[in-house]
Amino acid sequence: MSAIPARLIKQQVGLSLILVGFLGVGISAKDSAKPAQPSAHLQRVEEIAVELPGAPGEEPLHLSLPELMKTFNVPGLSIAVIENYKIVDVKAYGVIAPGSSTPVTTKTLFQAGSISKPVAATGALSLVEQGKLSLDENVNNKLTTWKVPENEFTQTEKVTLRRLMSHTAGLTVHGFPGYDVDAPVPSIVQVLNGEKPANTDPIRVDIVPGTKSRYSGGGVTIEQLMMMDVTGKKFPDLMRALVLDKIGMTDSSYEQPLPPARAAMTAGGAYGDGKAVHGKWHVYPEMAAAGLWTTPTDLAKFAIEIALSKQGKANHILSQKMTQEMLTPVKDNVGLGLFMEKDTPGQFGHDGADEGFQALLTMNADTGNGIALMADSDNGISVMNYVLRRVAKEYAWNYKMEPDFAGDLFLLAKLKGTEKALSQYDALKQSKDGASPIHEAILNSLGYRLLYGGKEQDAVEVFEKNVREYPQSSNVYDSLGEAYMKVGKKDLAIQNYEKSLQMNPKNNNAVEQLKKLKGEAMNPKVVDQDGFTVIGITARTTNAKEMTPDGAIGKQWTRIFQEGVLGKIPNKADASIVAVYTDYASDHNGEYTYLLGARVTSDAQVPEGMVAKKIPGGKFAVFTSDKGPAPQVVPTTWMKINSLPQNAVGGDRRYRADYEIYDERARDPQNLQVDVYVGIR
Repeated sequence: MSAIPARLIKQQVGLSLILVGFLGVGISAKDSAKPAQPSAHLQRVEEIAVELPGAPGEEPLHLSLPELMKTFNVPGLSIAVIENYKIVDVKAYGVIAPGSSTPVTTKTLFQAGSISKPVAATGALSLVEQGKLSLDENVNNKLTTWKVPENEFTQTEKVTLRRLMSHTAGLTVHGFPGYDVDAPVPSIVQVLNGEKPANTDPIRVDIVPGTKSRYSGGGVTIEQLMMMDVTGKKFPDLMRALVLDKIGMTDSSYEQPLPPARAAMTAGGAYGDGKAVHGKWHVYPEMAAAGLWTTPTDLAKFAIEIALSKQGKANHILSQKMTQEMLTPVKDNVGLGLFMEKDTPGQFGHDGADEGFQALLTMNADTGNGIALMADSDNGISVMNYVLRRVAKEYAWNYKMEPDFAGDLFLLAKLKGTEKALSQYDALKQSKDGASPIHEAILNSLGYRLLYGGKEQDAVEVFEKNVREYPQSSNVYDSLGEAYMKVGKKDLAIQNYEKSLQMNPKNNNAVEQLKKLKGEAMNPKVVDQDGFTVIGITARTTNAKEMTPDGAIGKQWTRIFQEGVLGKIPNKADASIVAVYTDYASDHNGEYTYLLGARVTSDAQVPEGMVAKKIPGGKFAVFTSDKGPAPQVVPTTWMKINSLPQNAVGGDRRYRADYEIYDERARDPQNLQVDVYVGIR
């Protein structure tokens, strides 16, 4: 993903970006030379990266940095510490990929995820200062390759560059999963339109621009195309000229995929369970949103450049005025490509996640203190949070960060077991550290960390405990439903999502998950099916018509039995009845032909009043209905199928020929079960 997964947002685990230190003498980011040897400060951080308070009568729990990395299955980590606008410490730890013996170095390249966005925004703002772009002009005035589709949300307010960079343009698509190295990679226009081989939805406006802050990597992808359109240059070349070369980010590139020489210098991503990402990493055509390869040292150079430019002391890319505008919140503490801390003057930063990689960058423009961390793991942020705390303490910064009780409990659960963590939680709850809503959030966050940290059953137990302790909270039932869903207990998942929705009718997540669960409960399988021929009787109808007394399908079934239609069909292949939906005018909302009859081995003889139809073979998604009366289970099955998202069907529906098979399981019309074959591409 190009942003931290949404589950971490639900955990309410905010990554604090509060670093306050001492004012120092401003210098150029280009001239901020790296130290030859790590300082004693950093060595002490390595020795004690974590210090957790023990239970009454127990010693505090200490972990070194290598021990912490091992606990979280993080193969490699790289760090650059900034003080007084200078890089004072750089060091790398671990290996470049799971199972590798090659050590990470300070030159090893990592994917920056969403930290790509502020670097790209800096390039876009440079084009604004050159007069090639405008912050507040309708982006469609500059876009030539593609246009933002107009709709009811863009009638009075338009998508602008300022809104793209501040996530206030009302655009969809939060982040991007990237593409396996062996998969086809879409063009930027295919990504914007959600066209294959793109693996994300179309990027569209569904909120009036300027009215709300909502994170959108999709919006930044429009920014990327606009920069390319107005310059006529490829994005990697453009960013190298606008930003990277100007401040000495020599180990950075937006090339996707990387050329062989640079690819040889990369780390390989790892999932949270320690398994390697296939092919080492994913490819991101959404370069501005997620495509930057870099090092902590180069990110530190970027942070120093922005910090000094705000004061008018560097300005290799942007003027002081433009930098100050970049660091001015537009809405909800979001500036132009960067996030600010409203309670900490001068603080800016961003973090990011691509498949198997995570990164963190934070800097204070007023004090000159900051840090850049990069890891080849989906658990990188978990380690970085602890390192960030220790660095700030060890380097004697005036650092303020909210306690991460859930993070500490999760670490304790990994080291000592979930039972020990819950005992610690109970002790915390009895203390004076916060009101009950805070404790509910802590337990919920612990549950999510366990759920997506390889301890699903422990997570279920934690969420069940939260339901028992906070039965009046809609959110605890929603979370328990998600846990049951993950461990395959669909009935319990449905039950808890319905309970959550009952308590909070505005819980859209519960609505969406219930749709998914009730659809997935049908367990479609995809098969390759040979073609066959059907002889039977036909009628032209629509689904809307079938909801009225004029519906044709029921009348066809009456004819089948009253007129002895099946007995008149020669050369039957088997004893099953086949109902075919074919000759679609459009999709399931339009007209179609309903053919009811039997499969035959030959259509040489077609009885009067009947037709023969060849049903083409191909790929089909097969759904099995519940058992029950035919007038109930068959329409219900089709309603579920027609409401499913495309990816739940197994592919794009062809609307060429779909059919139902009524075999021996349909002998009792009051308790029948049928297979429904849906043609897909």
